[in-house]
Amino acid sequence: MDDDIQKFNSAQLQEISGEDLEFEKELIDLYKGEFEAALERIKTALEEGNEKEFILYSHDLKGSSANVGADAISAICKTMEKLGKDGKMMEGDKYVPYLEAEYEAFVEVFDQYCLCLLYTSPSPRD
Repeated sequence: MDDDIQKFNSAQLQEISGEDLEFEKELIDLYKGEFEAALERIKTALEEGNEKEFILYSHDLKGSSANVGADAISAICKTMEKLGKDGKMMEGDKYVPYLEAEYEAFVEVFDQYCLCLLYTSPSPRD
């Protein structure tokens, strides 16, 4: 994984949320559900050899990850989507553990981000 890619791009999330921390939390909660569902579909597509589904869910997860600032996850999904389009879907299997690890790291960094905002000022982002 490219170390230059951010695990969490807070500026992206702030932009789409209008810098509303509660809305950011709601967006991330929605994203968590989408991530888990898409990951399961990607795994199923790999097990079943379903290239079309693999490409679709890699693409969907790439976009939703980019929207909430999960840049590292988006980059992995971009690689997986390209593998699918290039007829190398089964090589995508080796990226699943990285995807899971980056997701865990993203959630941890997002939680720290929220705590920092809550404890650094009585009213985050006045």
